[in-house]
Amino acid sequence: MTTVEQRLQRLEHRRATWSVVVGAVLFGGLLGSAADTTRSPLIGSSLTIVGPTGKPVVDISVGDDGTGRLYLRGPEGSAEVVLSTGLRGGSLSLFSTDGARLVNLGPSPVRDGMLVLGASDGETIVRAGRWAEGVAPSVWTASDHDVSGSSTP
Repeated sequence: MTTVEQRLQRLEHRRATWSVVVGAVLFGGLLGSAADTTRSPLIGSSLTIVGPTGKPVVDISVGDDGTGRLYLRGPEGSAEVVLSTGLRGGSLSLFSTDGARLVNLGPSPVRDGMLVLGASDGETIVRAGRWAEGVAPSVWTASDHDVSGSSTP
């Protein structure tokens, strides 16, 4: 081999070595920084996730009483699914796009399970559960009983 060929081989070998070293350092740095972010907690009292138009689609927050709430919002920003915790337990509420509560599943006033179905005008259609101590669980319908009043657990 000539001297020029030997020098060229050495330069190519050095270039390949440096490429591997730089690549490993960059990859290791990216991998390390990604690992660090997954281990660090996200701490705050609320989080809002927005869609492509900038409107909120998910809100996670803490209520005034210190309980957690998760809001899933429709295309116009109205809360359509609400998952929350409370003093008597958790609840799931489904709303129409104009804000009427259609379904509420959660604890009754006596801490039993309850289900409330509502009409689009906000009136209660059906209540199922136990609403007072010492009374058997019942199902009430708007056509059979006066079930007006709050459906909030």
